[in-house]
Amino acid sequence: MKHKKKLLMICEGKSERELLQAVLKYYPIESGYEIYEYKTNLHIFAQFLFTRYLNDSIDDLNMIQVLKDYRDDAVLNEKYTDILFIFDFDPQDPRYNIITLRKLFDMFSDSTNQGQLFINYPMVESALDFNSLPESDYNHKTYAKSLLKRNGYKNEVKMNSVIKEFKNIDDTNLYIILKHTYLKMVYLCQGSSNDYKYLLEVENTLLCECDQISILCTCLLFLRDYNEEKFMRILANVAF
Repeated sequence: MKHKKKLLMICEGKSERELLQAVLKYYPIESGYEIYEYKTNLHIFAQFLFTRYLNDSIDDLNMIQVLKDYRDDAVLNEKYTDILFIFDFDPQDPRYNIITLRKLFDMFSDSTNQGQLFINYPMVESALDFNSLPESDYNHKTYAKSLLKRNGYKNEVKMNSVIKEFKNIDDTNLYIILKHTYLKMVYLCQGSSNDYKYLLEVENTLLCECDQISILCTCLLFLRDYNEEKFMRILANVAF
């Protein structure tokens, strides 16, 4: 992504909005943007998309119109150069289907075309899931799928996190979080920092074989996609 654009950030709800607002307060971007709460999860959105548009070519779809078909809103009448989709992994959802998720990444791999999909593992609260900053073994930090029900993960993060809430993010802890996120993405994807579909395969394998999810808030990496030079320069000054 280049500067002087207008981003539409499609997210599940209030928590994603709070995170993005906190992040952009201390990491401002030059482009205009709208944060739009779509109020549905990844699996419901996928079900709607592949049921309603089963016979349509991906290239022929107008994603703004698709979004309007599900829930119309004045925000969707604006012009956008980039679309970001930000959803939780939610593997405990009975609609979870790895084949469907693979198709989503095939569709949403370019923010300037149909959009870029970011999945947070297991959910957006992973941005806060640090027992210390920095955290020495963060690359290996996981969470059990069986504990996700009844807000188990959210409550555990709030109890154990050194940050606890999105409003507590500041310029000091944000940059450490960003560096941890970037380094873990590279670690899990064997050197790649932007192969989100490969990360899905890593997460699905871990889920199937060990009933675990590797904790990672990938939506933070949109900052790297937006301006890689600035992102890497900031990370170079974060020592741990």
